[in-house]
Amino acid sequence: MRLESKPWGEKYADMFCSEVPVEVQRALLHGLFRNYSDASEHCYTVFRHPIARNASGPYRHSKIEDDWCGIAERFPRAVKFTHKPFRNKKSGKITGTYVQLEIGRVRLTESCVRTPSSLPRDADFRETLAMEAQRSLFGEDEKESDGYLYGVYLHGVDVASENRNRPAFAKVRFPNRRFSGYIGKGVDLWTRFADIVGQFIDVKNDFTKPAPVKPRTPVKEEQA
Repeated sequence: MRLESKPWGEKYADMFCSEVPVEVQRALLHGLFRNYSDASEHCYTVFRHPIARNASGPYRHSKIEDDWCGIAERFPRAVKFTHKPFRNKKSGKITGTYVQLEIGRVRLTESCVRTPSSLPRDADFRETLAMEAQRSLFGEDEKESDGYLYGVYLHGVDVASENRNRPAFAKVRFPNRRFSGYIGKGVDLWTRFADIVGQFIDVKNDFTKPAPVKPRTPVKEEQA
């Protein structure tokens, strides 16, 4: 299969859409909305504000990753999940675990960030995944190889929502090998599956959109 006529970012987006079944993409978005809502309801019921605000992030993260394991169990022929340890970059000690989805030749992790252009905080596992993926997919002759595509499922809190109970975006992006920026525009699940967004947000009559927030560090989008 030759894809030389397209920029790298479009190749990656096309590969993601062909490797990840539509029903899995929809489950990733639907689950995101549900987990935001569940985390908000739990934390703001159990804790006082602003303790609830502080607690909702880690609780939501755990809900999302647990839901990912459930997605793999619902679609066992298409999706596999693994729990993997991550280490503190300074001490080298294992400080936690993360969930990775394997969907065909796609490897996926998730991160909560401020905007769809923001980079997640530094993590060895993300840098390793990015370094080993992407360009290994295509040789110099532009033909696909046996490599894998690494994507990060980016989402962020809608700060205008009630008790932080919904996301503001949901987008899969493909980092460069140094994890210093993204290649192409990625795959915007929010716009791709507007019907799911409409189940949780009255788009036409919703005037509580968050004010745009600039990322702390400008991120250069690359075409590789």
